[in-house]
Order: sequence, then C-alpha cells, then structure tokens
Amino acid sequence: MIYPLPISTVTAAIKTLLVVTGVQVWDMSDLANTVLGRDCPILFPEVRNGFVNSWEIGPQSVYGAEGQGVYDTKFVLEYTLAFAPVGADRSLYAVMPEMNDLIMAIVYGVTQHERLGGLVVYFHTVSIEGNGLVMDPDGNQFYGKTFHFQIAEYIG
Repeated sequence: MIYPLPISTVTAAIKTLLVVTGVQVWDMSDLANTVLGRDCPILFPEVRNGFVNSWEIGPQSVYGAEGQGVYDTKFVLEYTLAFAPVGADRSLYAVMPEMNDLIMAIVYGVTQHERLGGLVVYFHTVSIEGNGLVMDPDGNQFYGKTFHFQIAEYIG
C-alpha cells in the first residue's frame, strides 16, 4: 500500500514552488512564534487554528483485497499572509490596494503549480478569508488575510 505524503513534504514543495516577488513563504521548519516587521510580507502555516483541517479520506472504488483499495485523501492547509504590522506607517485602507495585488499574485502562483512539482497531489486555493487583520502565533497583529489551500492526493 502507498501511504500519503508527509505534511512536511507538501509544505516544503509549497515553499519551493510558490514564488511570488517580494513574499517570503515559510514551511513547517521555518515557523517562529513571532513574525517581525522586517519579515513582511510573509506567508506562513497558520498553526493557531490547527494548520491541517477538513481531512477526508475515502475509497475511490470498493474493488480489491482489504488494504489494497484505491483511496483519495483531501485536506486543507491554512496559511496566513502577514502583509505589514498593524500600527506601521499606514492604515488598512492605505495598504489594501497593494495587499490585494499581492493576494492575486499568490492565487496566480498557486494556479501555476497545481501538481506541486510532480508530487502526486493537486493544490488549489479554496478560500481567502479575513477582515484585513491577522495574527502571528504570539498574537501580534498584522494587516493580512488567511488562505485555505486544498491538497488532494491519490493513494493506491
């Protein structure tokens, strides 16, 4: 039986392939409790909400011996975009146009790497949420948004 890829392999592929000018992309090995203003803009795994959510695993078919079936697994990885620290030189309204341009660049970058560099997974944006304010693991506030990326993997 083939097992699902480790989450660390998937996040490393996202870090390597999701190249957006001016944005740092962190994976699980880069995580820090505090994001510094000089790190921004940065896209990092959102560990405060569990990071891996909506996990589903199910048979693609019911044929084959027990333990030999073909399965699909889907899960959502939550990432936070910290664009700039709150209270920096500009208000949310001032940073919103530039931040929205960056959000669209990230979405475009995801569409360019749906297969994550040949891994047997599909990668796409499910949703982008938030009111323009996000937090790092220590609770420091930033202007930003939360991205939900769905990973779908064929196992069999």
